[in-house]
Amino acid sequence: MLSQQQTAKNIDLWQSVVTRELAYIQSRQEFLKGCTERVAIVQKRLQNHAERGTALRMFFYLALPERQSLLDELVDLASVSHTVPEKSDIKLCREAILSLPKT
Repeated sequence: MLSQQQTAKNIDLWQSVVTRELAYIQSRQEFLKGCTERVAIVQKRLQNHAERGTALRMFFYLALPERQSLLDELVDLASVSHTVPEKSDIKLCREAILSLPKT
């Protein structure tokens, strides 16, 4: 019986992940289509360590000129010393920088 209960719980947990991911995708699309100051919002959120990961992930959905305008902030973030929990942010910063054209 415990096995069936665990299986049901695991399925519920998975369903929660799927539901929240779909909600995130919808929210992201609404932001990208409806926000008139996307770059300014993302730029400001890059400075807040609690929101930086979200801002960095959103970066990849911006148009190329928008992404290019954030290069200075990305370089600053990628070059400063961060604490251990923020190492993933450094990796995302570097990936963002490397995604930009070299010209």
